[in-house]
Amino acid sequence: MSHSTLLQRRHKRFQTAPETIFNLVARVTSHPPLGYQKIVKGYDSEVYLVQTDQQDFIVKIKRFGEVSFKQEAWAVNQCLAAGVPVPEILLLETVELPDGEHEIMIQPKLPGRPLDELKDNLQPDQLTYVLNQAGEILSQIHEIKVEGFYHRSESGQWDFDSWQSLTQSMYDDRSQERPLLLQAGLTAKQFDILIAAVKRYQTEFDCPQPVLCHSDFLPQHIFVDQQLKISGVIDFGEFQGNHPVADFAYIQFEAPWVDLDLLKQGYRNPAIFDQRFDLRLLLHQIPLQIDTHAPSLRSVAWYFIKIQASLVLNPAPVGT
Repeated sequence: MSHSTLLQRRHKRFQTAPETIFNLVARVTSHPPLGYQKIVKGYDSEVYLVQTDQQDFIVKIKRFGEVSFKQEAWAVNQCLAAGVPVPEILLLETVELPDGEHEIMIQPKLPGRPLDELKDNLQPDQLTYVLNQAGEILSQIHEIKVEGFYHRSESGQWDFDSWQSLTQSMYDDRSQERPLLLQAGLTAKQFDILIAAVKRYQTEFDCPQPVLCHSDFLPQHIFVDQQLKISGVIDFGEFQGNHPVADFAYIQFEAPWVDLDLLKQGYRNPAIFDQRFDLRLLLHQIPLQIDTHAPSLRSVAWYFIKIQASLVLNPAPVGT
């Protein structure tokens, strides 16, 4: 079953009444709605675009996912305070709907269109210009220091307090995927090489200061206006505390057409791109690939080939 079919089926289960949507928007504007449309893209929220004669609004209703809108709002507000272009939150509360209580969030719609809808119509120099901007914005997000790793609870606690505890959990979790991947076709030796690479990531690299990572910094979440200026970034529902490489790894994993070098050109802290950055990037991607949520064994096998080459070209330092 295709990705789009799964999305359609998921969203077909929910259809909030237009009058409910309009009443919510009336809480943030005195301008009457002219129309609305349902946006079927993400997995966790029911989303509507509502038009008025002055401004358009995005109404999100939480349906799935572990991260609450309240948590997402925390990340958005951190970005707003740091000058990152993100849409402000006009309304955030829990409302009673026919099927129970749900969080709702209303934000102004950003000007322009998502980059993934524009990319095929951009000239190479135009795409370079946009991706350079995206790199600068990503660096602004990464300048926000946080107090822990992975997810943040509403009480302000983070899942892990150190790089070692985060990567040990990563190693333990991925080790449990062994039976599934052997059943899918990897050999025991191949899996052992991959899991050894995960352990290598833990022992050879460190992250004394975690930063805010968007964790879904993909072209569909980057809005570009008619002047090719990025008007803002949306959807912080997957944010986490981590090393900046986490965002680069996820971009390459989910949107391989994005030239990371063009992002790096706009990034405001080039010092992170040292001679071992590419190895770190690869090692960070391996757990993404051997997670059971990875798209296919083919992609896992492809990373196995890459990690073999990397281990030959970048042998572990003596004593590790």
